[in-house]
Amino acid sequence: MRKNSLPVLLVFVFLTSAEGQITVSSLTEMQRGEVPGADSTAISNVYEQFDIDFSQKGLQAGVRAEVYNVWGTDRRVTKITQKFAR
Repeated sequence: MRKNSLPVLLVFVFLTSAEGQITVSSLTEMQRGEVPGADSTAISNVYEQFDIDFSQKGLQAGVRAEVYNVWGTDRRVTKITQKFAR
């Protein structure tokens, strides 16, 4: 999107009359401990899930992103795991 078209888009969005709802939610889970049977030190990891849902009249759309990170290693996974529109 071109930079000069952003203000025009924002004016259009705020001047149009529409009722809708945007819901944003997140879930975070953290763990710390040792892996049974492994000779490594304790590890820490975090799982985060972000959901954004939009609904207006008969339209619903949403997206979910998930992040899994193990601290102290280069293990990090970030993915869009769900998209929908109906």
